[in-house]
Amino acid sequence: MLRELPDPVDGQPRLAIHGAPSNGWKIPPKDPPKLPSKAALLQKLRRHIDESTDKLFFVRANQGEKCHWKLGQVVTKESNPHAMKTYGQYRMRWFIPNSTDTETLPTIDCQFWAEFRLLRADLSLGRRQAIIKPSKAEGRLRDSTTMVWPQDDVNLAEDRIVGPFNFEKRRTPGSGRTKAGSYTNLIPEEAWNKLERLAGSSCVDASQIRLPPPNKPNRQTSWRRPKNKKRKKPTTLVAVEHTGNPRAERKRRHYKRKQK
Repeated sequence: MLRELPDPVDGQPRLAIHGAPSNGWKIPPKDPPKLPSKAALLQKLRRHIDESTDKLFFVRANQGEKCHWKLGQVVTKESNPHAMKTYGQYRMRWFIPNSTDTETLPTIDCQFWAEFRLLRADLSLGRRQAIIKPSKAEGRLRDSTTMVWPQDDVNLAEDRIVGPFNFEKRRTPGSGRTKAGSYTNLIPEEAWNKLERLAGSSCVDASQIRLPPPNKPNRQTSWRRPKNKKRKKPTTLVAVEHTGNPRAERKRRHYKRKQK
């Protein structure tokens, strides 16, 4: 009879395998992941812009020797197709905080509306004409020939800080005599948080966005009356004979004032 063969695993001594970790052999490191090319990054940026509804960005803008952040909206139909694909350059139009909100609210709680500027005869931009709600801005552009919505070409591949993102709508519940309100064109809290986190690496200052507005001095003086208040006419004193009857004297004074 043939002898029973030993178990190939348990019955035989284990051999030291050259590639086993117990033999001191280390697994060779994997190749580092390949970074996406510039063309792939620009394609990804364009895809995210197309998927966004409002196409909003916080971008870095130069103001003299310092840089500051601006809120802009991408307008793909007015951008150069070659510049978008090759450099990541897009045409953008700008939003600024609502002037009414800035009087009582910090920047992060303000609504952002379109900034319209005066168009001079030489096609240069003049002073600010109006701050218009975005839903009405397109109609105002069609109706006006003297106001424009300023636009600039921005290289989002270099100057983008946060985006793209959409406007946020908030509702405030009513209480007592205060009615419930609905506010649009607000910036999401997540976008503000990213701006604060990335402001340092982008060399912009975002330290003022949560501060309350400064108290403005009262411009009314003693010699200038408010326009909505009428000046009271001085009362003419009329000499009347005293009859001893207070009611009769009051009627007589009133009658004489009417005659004046």
